[in-house]
Amino acid sequence: VKLSHTVFALPFAIAATVLAARAAHGEQEGITALKLGWPGWQLAGLILLAMITARTCAMAFNRIVDRKFDALNPRTADRHLPAGTISLSSAWTLCLLSGAMFVGTTYAIDMVREANQGRLICLMLSPVTLLFILGYSLTKRFTDFTHVVLGIALAISPVGAWLAVNGSLDFSGPFRYSALIPGLLALIVVLWLIGFDIIYAIQDFEFDRAHKLHSIVVRWGPTNSLNAAFLVHIIMLILLVVFGLL
Repeated sequence: VKLSHTVFALPFAIAATVLAARAAHGEQEGITALKLGWPGWQLAGLILLAMITARTCAMAFNRIVDRKFDALNPRTADRHLPAGTISLSSAWTLCLLSGAMFVGTTYAIDMVREANQGRLICLMLSPVTLLFILGYSLTKRFTDFTHVVLGIALAISPVGAWLAVNGSLDFSGPFRYSALIPGLLALIVVLWLIGFDIIYAIQDFEFDRAHKLHSIVVRWGPTNSLNAAFLVHIIMLILLVVFGLL
């Protein structure tokens, strides 16, 4: 579990944070250009902390539940748990503590948000987030479309960042189609993730097939899977243009 891996979804969360702040402040007079797209250091810091703790919890859980497969796979045999570098209890401690910190951070976000209005939207949705980001690690055991579930898990980041700033997806700000922005960004994340995770899964094609683990690569084969990855990335690029226009 590397802290640097958090940057995977961080750009999308930052983009949603900036756009949500711009939508929230756009109709107010006397707002500086910096404030227009900035929610403040406190809220931005909490969003970053939520990203770090959520991903740490998810990755620790992934290493725990996959430790037996990791030990058999030459590519992953040197990871901490199968190599015996850390104990299973230490991994569970990291997973549970980071999960608890994530839930606590969502409560803090709800408390400092300007448009709080007594709603604990981020706190209430935090268990749903944990369900997706932890549940992904089990999907390779029963579905070929594990990449889609992982895409949804990462797509929560821009939606969560938008909710952290505005407290609602139903926001009629200065943006035309403003309610579409976080949803479209989430869809872009899903497609981006599906494409590159298919490519990533090719390196374990033989191992996964031999151990009856599921993926699109196992189902369709490497060539067809690469074609699928190319297609979803083309669609993603088109949606990025639409996102920019909106």
